[in-house]
Order: sequence, then structure tokens, then C-alpha cells
Amino acid sequence: MKEEFKKKLNEEHKYEGALKESTSSSERKFDSVEDLLRYDANQISVPEQVENKIKKSIAEEKSKIPFWKRWFKKF
Repeated sequence: MKEEFKKKLNEEHKYEGALKESTSSSERKFDSVEDLLRYDANQISVPEQVENKIKKSIAEEKSKIPFWKRWFKKF
């Protein structure tokens, strides 16, 4: 029983060591959350369809009446 536990513990330790080695090579430190978001945004490209849909949605939203004006019209 003890031997099985030691073997399993040893395997887990080896896995954790390998995991640390693989993550440490790609590890980066950022001064702020904004820097992290800027870095991430530069790494990811948004599909053209999604970009167009978001732009269209923003344009439609600007033309709508603000929610607080809609609420106060009812009273």
C-alpha cells in the first residue's frame, strides 16, 4: 500500500515538474491589467464577420433612446 502511494506521489511530482517547465518558458509579467489586455489583443485576430457585426451593433445602439428616458416616459 505504501509503495503504491509513493509511486503515485512520485508520478504526480514528475508531472508537476514538467508542467512548471513548460509554463515557465512562456511566462510573462505585466505591470498592469491594461498591459496584459493590450498584449492579448495584439495576439488575437478577430474574424471579419464578428468585427462587422459588433460595429453594426454599436452603430444601432447609438441611435436608440437612452434607457432612462424610456423609463421616465412611462411615469
